[in-house]
Amino acid sequence: MQNPNWICQVRADGGIFDTWLVVGVSYSYQDTNPIRRFNLTCAEPSAAKVMKLVPGDRVDVTLSGLKVIEDGFIQVRQAGYDANRHAVQISGLAKAGHIQHASADLGQVRGYPFQAIANRVVQKYGVKFRMVNPPPGADLAFPNVISEWGETDWEFLSRLARARGIRLTCAANGDLVGGVPDGGTRAVLEEGRNIISCNAYIELPWAQKVIGGAQEAGTDQRFGRTVSEVAAEATIPGGATGLTKRILAERPLGTKENQIATDAYAADILLATVRVTVTHHGWFKPGTSELWELGDKVAVYSPMAFGRVDAQDLRVYTVTCSQTPEGQTTTAVELVSEYAFVQRFPDGQAGNPFDQTAQKANAIVPA
Repeated sequence: MQNPNWICQVRADGGIFDTWLVVGVSYSYQDTNPIRRFNLTCAEPSAAKVMKLVPGDRVDVTLSGLKVIEDGFIQVRQAGYDANRHAVQISGLAKAGHIQHASADLGQVRGYPFQAIANRVVQKYGVKFRMVNPPPGADLAFPNVISEWGETDWEFLSRLARARGIRLTCAANGDLVGGVPDGGTRAVLEEGRNIISCNAYIELPWAQKVIGGAQEAGTDQRFGRTVSEVAAEATIPGGATGLTKRILAERPLGTKENQIATDAYAADILLATVRVTVTHHGWFKPGTSELWELGDKVAVYSPMAFGRVDAQDLRVYTVTCSQTPEGQTTTAVELVSEYAFVQRFPDGQAGNPFDQTAQKANAIVPA
């Protein structure tokens, strides 16, 4: 008999479906898969019941009794059979799923902060936007923005979010969430105790300095090099000594906006230079009866992964909960540097590759 703690249920108008052979549920901060999603397969003798589920059906998905998707929908259904076998696979998304596909149509917006723009965009999907612990400058209004022809609502919002250093994700009920979660209870993953497998990628940051350049519209009061040579500089103390990465803003930016954008780019460098994926048994965070949440704090003890460096404080970037046909339940969490996830600017004393921090960008005044 299957352990009741490791049951995935789909609750729809047609009943409760819990005889899944294969389970896959994932949620992430990745731009490529921003909305919570599920992929479930069942086979005889249970497939006949699941035959009732079709694309467009509204569903709730739970793992071990805890809701991971609320009022989501089935996007794709596949069925296959022959004389001896019958199988059905369904896959779907959280409520805001179509934001990845529908084109943006907001038009031109002047003088609104990101939160106001995001709420106007997502309302047509029946969800809301909310901010959690917003980064510095998140409430700075955009002087003038317009959606580009053909870009989706998600592409439009993620473009604006990057300009304000805001990380976006999707909640269980389909709402979009921006900002930095508190991190919850610090979980511990340890080699030889609760880690099934681990893949750690560590890279030396490819620059010591990031310089962001931009221009802004001139006025009778502001003109000349003051507006034509807007620049800011951020420092990554552990980066390649003496090397500089220069970036050019994709649209006009004022001094403060350019500083925020430069900070965000430096954080993205750190995001790319530390990626750790750990797989463990079950769906709960080790030592708890809770599912992982994005942004959760994690301590990883693994000499094999980190060499001479001791335990690392990392943050959850992607969660993938799985079940195999043999009934084995596992969770893979992709982890990134705490400092890439949370904008923190200490004195720049880095003791190991995981302590890389980007010092806050300073404006460069034209000589």
